[in-house]
Amino acid sequence: MARALRAASLAALGVVAACAVPAPPVPPPGAADCVAAPGLTPRQAALAEALQRAAPGGPLFAEGVGASGIAACRIEAREGAVTVHYRAADGGELRVSRQEALEAGETEARLIAPPVALPETLLRRAERAAFGDAGCGIDWRRPETRRSLVVPNGVDTVYRGQSCRCEAIERRDANGQVVRLALRSAC
Repeated sequence: MARALRAASLAALGVVAACAVPAPPVPPPGAADCVAAPGLTPRQAALAEALQRAAPGGPLFAEGVGASGIAACRIEAREGAVTVHYRAADGGELRVSRQEALEAGETEARLIAPPVALPETLLRRAERAAFGDAGCGIDWRRPETRRSLVVPNGVDTVYRGQSCRCEAIERRDANGQVVRLALRSAC
């Protein structure tokens, strides 16, 4: 009887101790499970890994997939570019691409909900995240507005930079809702 009582006491202490220790955080679904296209070279795989490490720290990641979490991730290599494509649980997307030979890169967020900050503010943050505090020379005072070739009755606002053929793009649908934010460059 004493042994049974002692064993029950120890078991109860173990349960209490287990409950007192917080569980480690669980990563969002798919965060570590990017599906790579077959045939990636070691160099392409290393570039994809670098893109995956950098993307979550950027402001466009937070807008595209950060709020609802990653539902899927895939890696592709096409025409010399390596692309990591994240799809969010709410349908938002983020695509990060880099082509080393041309020193070209693009980060594009497709939004489901309105952004939490002004689109220009997010694009400015993305420029600084990619190029440091000096950015890539985008002239934020003289945007070019044009009809979107992708969204029917949509409007693209394009901000261009002096160096690296840098540009930031804000796309709105026919209702004026921001549906895409992108930063691209080719040095």
